[in-house]
Amino acid sequence: MNNQSLIEFEPYKIFRNNGKNYVFKINDNKLFQIDSRTEQFLREEGKTIEQGFHSLRELFTQEEYLNLIQGMMAANFFKNQIEESVFTDIPKNGVGLSSLTLMLIQECNMKCSYCYGEGGEYFNKGKMSIDTAIKAVDYLIKESKEKELLVAFFGGEPLMNFRLIKEVVKYCKGKEISTNKIFRFTITTNGTLINKRIEDFLVENNVMIQISLDGNKKQHDKNRFFENRRGSYDLILDRTKSLRERTRVSGRATLTSENLNYTEIYNHLNDLGFSAIPMAVAENMIDDEAYEIRIKEFIRLIHYCKELIDLKKYDDVVKIPMIYGILQKLEFPEERQVGCNVGQGVYAVDIDGSLFPCHRFVSKENFKIGDLEIGVENVQEFKDKQHVLNHVKCDSCWARNLCLGGCPFENYEQTGFMEKASSRYCKFMKMTSEEIVKLYLELNNEDRKKLFH
Repeated sequence: MNNQSLIEFEPYKIFRNNGKNYVFKINDNKLFQIDSRTEQFLREEGKTIEQGFHSLRELFTQEEYLNLIQGMMAANFFKNQIEESVFTDIPKNGVGLSSLTLMLIQECNMKCSYCYGEGGEYFNKGKMSIDTAIKAVDYLIKESKEKELLVAFFGGEPLMNFRLIKEVVKYCKGKEISTNKIFRFTITTNGTLINKRIEDFLVENNVMIQISLDGNKKQHDKNRFFENRRGSYDLILDRTKSLRERTRVSGRATLTSENLNYTEIYNHLNDLGFSAIPMAVAENMIDDEAYEIRIKEFIRLIHYCKELIDLKKYDDVVKIPMIYGILQKLEFPEERQVGCNVGQGVYAVDIDGSLFPCHRFVSKENFKIGDLEIGVENVQEFKDKQHVLNHVKCDSCWARNLCLGGCPFENYEQTGFMEKASSRYCKFMKMTSEEIVKLYLELNNEDRKKLFH
């Protein structure tokens, strides 16, 4: 840059909190506290470096002005520092495959009202065979360059095919030495079929466990019931009591128009001893009026996190991934391109060996990307659409590097396009992200050390 270089900044947003001003770099989430003089300099965009100095000579000495420019250059704050956009096309080889989700059974012992998988059957009821499961593991070993591989057991209700879980774990462990790989395992289950034998197996094999529980008994039983409409809350608590005491178990709550009180749901699941508490709405069960309530209730949860931090209950905040995840993006800022590894680092395998970008897309034939016999054929277009700057509206949004465009499946269900989030979701993310940024700005050094290091 020289005196005649134009002042052009990377996209930014100003935050004001507790009498202090901050500039937030939209492309990489970096935050800088600024004084009023720096804010004045930001208003000189479009002028040359020399013209900017003449406009601000009553505020800056020449040395101070040059020091400010050098500091902003060190933070890559000027557009014309960069030869080309930091956002490039996703490489053709994408993110390396490291995980497979096995649809062990496309059948379920429950009939939850909001199920996106047609009662867990995905329009193709049946069980995965041992041959298909082994082929899937072999495919993962062959195609992945990663040392650590993840196999996720999913359904339907995966414990209805517990025999296959045991066979897959045994096979994977038997391949570790010869392949120089390490296998990790996860399972998402409704918890109703857990017994002592299954519990011991999951604990002894370090399987990461997620149980679906939507809040208290009334909230949960409203939507998560058996075919005879009998609620499952009491049975789940009974079947998972010992498990929750023995190991880390995540409790995932699905919210609808009738249970949007995030804070109370979180406290209930936290009291039950769950180690992580992800919460998400069933988009097909919430109208626009309730969505406004959702925004208010989630902001209340963010404010509750501030109370927990003030009480030094840091571990309780870490349990809320939708808030803690954004706090992490602020603490460890970097440029991001995609929101998750769907169709890149992870594929889903259905009972017949067909490959899909993730478990949410199973049975959607137009999203099939291959099978275990021929491998992946049709994934690049899917990958390209996940790039945040290929998303409709994201290129002009200040929160794009925090949000990254939303879940591709939810986008598709709501708008008909993977790369286009619904307007109400965008509003939710912008309003709640702003509150989380403010929460982050109020952290002191001890808070940050306890939360992130």
